Amino acid sequence: MSLLQNPHQIRPLISYPIQNFPSSFQPSSPTLHFSTKTPPKPIYFHPLIPKSQPAHHPAPKTRTQDDGIPAEDVKILAKFKSRYNYIRVLEVSRRADHPFAGSRLLLLDNPGNIHSISFIFKSLTSTYFDVFATLPPILPPGPVGILGFGAGSAARSILELYPEVGVHGWELDPSVIAVGREYFGLSKLERQYPGRLIIHVGDAFKASTRDGFSGILVDLFRKGSLVPELQDPNTWEMLRKCLRKGGRIMVNVGGSCVEAEDSTRDGKVVMEDTLKAMHRVFGNKLFVLGLGNRQEDSSLALTGDLPDLEAWKKMLHLMFFHFHLLHLDLSKVYLSLSRTKQLHALILKTHLSHDPFYATKIVRFYAVNGDLHSACKLFDESPSQSVYLWNSIIRAHAQAHKFDEAFSLFTKMLRTEIKPDNFTYACIIRACSESFDLEGLKLVHCGVTVSGLGLDSICSSALVTAYSKLGLVDKASRVFYGTPQQDLVLWNSIISGYGNCGRWDKGLQLFSEMRSMEMMPDGYTIVGLLSGLSDSSLITIGQGLHGLCLKCNLDSNAHVSSVLVSMYSRCMCMNSAHRVFSGLFQPDLVTWSALITGYSQSGDYGKALFFFKNLNMEGKKADSILIASVLAAGAQIANVGPGCEIHAYVLRHGLESHVMISSALIAMYSKCGFLGMGTRVFEIMPEKNIISYNSLILGLGLHGLASEAFRMFDEILRNGLKPDEYTFTALLGACCHAGLVKDGREIFRRMKDEFCIQPRTEHYVHMVKLLGMEGGLEEAYNLILSLPEPVDCGIWGALLLCCDVCGNSELAEIVAQRLFESSSEKGAYRVMLSNIYAGDERWDDAKKLRDHITEGKLRKITGLSWIKGNILCRTQTTVQVEEVQAR
Repeated sequence: MSLLQNPHQIRPLISYPIQNFPSSFQPSSPTLHFSTKTPPKPIYFHPLIPKSQPAHHPAPKTRTQDDGIPAEDVKILAKFKSRYNYIRVLEVSRRADHPFAGSRLLLLDNPGNIHSISFIFKSLTSTYFDVFATLPPILPPGPVGILGFGAGSAARSILELYPEVGVHGWELDPSVIAVGREYFGLSKLERQYPGRLIIHVGDAFKASTRDGFSGILVDLFRKGSLVPELQDPNTWEMLRKCLRKGGRIMVNVGGSCVEAEDSTRDGKVVMEDTLKAMHRVFGNKLFVLGLGNRQEDSSLALTGDLPDLEAWKKMLHLMFFHFHLLHLDLSKVYLSLSRTKQLHALILKTHLSHDPFYATKIVRFYAVNGDLHSACKLFDESPSQSVYLWNSIIRAHAQAHKFDEAFSLFTKMLRTEIKPDNFTYACIIRACSESFDLEGLKLVHCGVTVSGLGLDSICSSALVTAYSKLGLVDKASRVFYGTPQQDLVLWNSIISGYGNCGRWDKGLQLFSEMRSMEMMPDGYTIVGLLSGLSDSSLITIGQGLHGLCLKCNLDSNAHVSSVLVSMYSRCMCMNSAHRVFSGLFQPDLVTWSALITGYSQSGDYGKALFFFKNLNMEGKKADSILIASVLAAGAQIANVGPGCEIHAYVLRHGLESHVMISSALIAMYSKCGFLGMGTRVFEIMPEKNIISYNSLILGLGLHGLASEAFRMFDEILRNGLKPDEYTFTALLGACCHAGLVKDGREIFRRMKDEFCIQPRTEHYVHMVKLLGMEGGLEEAYNLILSLPEPVDCGIWGALLLCCDVCGNSELAEIVAQRLFESSSEKGAYRVMLSNIYAGDERWDDAKKLRDHITEGKLRKITGLSWIKGNILCRTQTTVQVEEVQAR
């Protein structure tokens, strides 16, 4: 059956002896040739005129060529000979530069005349529709019969476009129906429209229905030619009697372009014989619809009175334009919630909600807008739940981090007749990794293997990413090397996995292997490599990868540029980070965040605040992570002014409920000397987590309020929260500031024995300070000796500080020797030991150390201490800023 193009563009063409008919449906040739692409062809109507009355047709003004598809873009899905037909099912690649891209074609003869077409993703597209779908608007109410049903392309269009129309289809060859059900979604169509679609396998000329048909569509070919019965007037008389009053028949009468297997049955001659037979029955109530601007192009015949052309044109225009807009909206990545609800109402009204294609699209839009309730309701009410619809509802819950619901839906799907595909498993695998469910991931991996998808590249890529995220990069490597066909996505997954685990060297080795296989990297490859570079010693490798980006023209990729900025920032190379940032036309929020966070982490807090102001002036809205980073920068420079401005920004944008932001505000106010403001922020927080409590405990400890810090710790336990390592760091710091040795010992013991938290460097630093400052230098020294080697220099430095305070030069020399061995480049420890010598009046030793510092060009960073502000805050535990500045 021929197909028509651009249905929403309908306009009259040229005058004929009767009157104008709508044209520009622009069909494709019904014969498939593997050659070049055909330009769109207009169509025209003209009345049937006996040969004795010659008609004068204007010569066509447009040259056309065969509508062909390159052979390399066509895949044969099925090919066999049935009792009646030589059947082939072809699939056209989505990459093909052709209107049939992404389509499946049904051929029923050796020459290759297309009988049916089915689009893989759309049952009706904005580009093509079956020409038979234009008939129902000019028919009286009642069922439509299709003689020569094929794979059901005409039935699909009619059922979707006209909810009130039922279809009876006749097909002689049962193999054609079987192919339609397997490759063209006919089974799904039967389930979707159980009362409106009835398929009969048998002789089409015995078609009948109670009260007659409102319309009959005839598409009967055998061996590439119209069946001989259609050249018999008795056949048409019989079909005419099957029509109810006002009914019409539309017939594909072929033409010269239809190639018959029997060379004696010329397509043009057979068409003329068929039209003569029809004319004897229908007389002047017979018109021909030409499907092209060449005389040899295919044609349709239409019976009945000449329809009201303007009304017909208007009806078709509105109908197809309506569906064109629907598919235009559904093809978008994002729709607002209100527009999604409008489209949902539309597909309910037109009964399209029974088609899982439309339901799947609406479910996805509901999920994007966070309306899981409506998505679930639509899913539950859908009578035909395809694998795509299942995937959409599972993905919706996983993306909302409702992992238990996603797993429950997956389990429910396994109990249905719908089998999960590779995308289903990939979604569940990602859900396992995001919920850190290793046992669940192993079970799903087993399911993938059992289902025969163990070698699928999509499942393998998801498994590699998931195992890497859970720290099992060796397991990810086994999956990678166990996949025989390693595409670029799979290579990117394993390279990113090693990069995210800090094994950048292995990632580079794999990258070299990939290049040796002549596989070109893309932006994701570079991102995976750059993500593993987090130390300034690796800056040379990062610069080399940057050069590769420039060579391969990957620097224009916004994601790659953002990661380059982040890489240079992590490596403390802020000049390069700023150069990459400045080269971007419109940097996104991620890139801004990478630059600002980089300046903050490299200690250039002023520039971090400066670029945050620039971000606001460009109208971009910062997220909670960036705001927390900027507040940390404000806390480091002890300048409460910018912090207060950021607090005002948070209130203006309604972000005060974010736990991360509130916790950063508490820390900022506390470090800037305004503990009361920090406490107030804590008190009004709607939700508090362990990070919030840690921030407040740290602030209380800095201000010497150890008893209040202990009270907060007790509140943590009463509220059922679990303290973490940072909680005990803050508590031990509070004990140090207040000199509470006994309480510090108890906190340290409970951390290890009661909460099973292994002490880290910062915990030992606080314990050494706590013991040493109270004179327990020997106990502090023995504590350090009990630690496994190598001991962090920060712990030895804490003991050296205690020796300085207590004036113990003998122990100080032992500690200093250990420090000089591990941190010879740090001048601070030598200055500290020099001061101890000076305190003991050992001037010669002090001078030797000072000379060594000078000759070795070692430097000690000058200590600074200040609080700067330009606002007046009066609380119970703060002082006026003016007084602080005057001191």
